[in-house]
Formats: sequence, C-alpha cells, structure tokens
Amino acid sequence: MSRAGMSKEVKKKKKIELDYMRLILIGFSIFFVCTFIKQQFSMNEYDVKIADLQNQIESAEQTVEEINELKGKVNTVEYIEQIARNQLGLIKPYEKIFIDVNK
Repeated sequence: MSRAGMSKEVKKKKKIELDYMRLILIGFSIFFVCTFIKQQFSMNEYDVKIADLQNQIESAEQTVEEINELKGKVNTVEYIEQIARNQLGLIKPYEKIFIDVNK
C-alpha cells in the first residue's frame, strides 16, 4: 500500500470514531435532558404535596387553638347555659317562648 492509501484509511477510521463519539455524546445529552425534565415534574408534584400538607398543618393548629379555648370555657356557667339552651332546648323557669308561625 502506498502512503496515500494508508492516509485515506486512517482518515476513514478517525471519521468513524468521531461519528461514534458524536452519537454517544448525543445519546448522553438526550438522557440528561430527559432526566432533568422528569425531575422537574417530580419536584412540582412534591411542591403541591408540601403546600397541601402545610394547609393541613395550619388547619390542625387552628383546631388545636379552638379546642384549647373550648377547654377553658367548658366548666363555666355561661357555657353550660349556652349548651342547655342551644342543644337541649332548656329554658329558665320565668322565661316565655314565642314561636313564629310564619316560618
């Protein structure tokens, strides 16, 4: 073989190697882009879950506050009277009840 023939073979091998390297580089790039997009979707889902859990925590804290307020009122005369009137329908002996017949 002559020098020109070997030079063509070497150039052809280098070109094939470069084509493989480009193909591998493109494959890795596609893989990383797909992975990044998938992670963004996962992060968005987690952000929604975090916001939902924070709302649940706030609701639970509000319920705890209401319970603590109610705990302080439970043994008072006013609260007992309110429960007797509203839930049991009891009245004091000197009170009169008026019923609206238009309802």
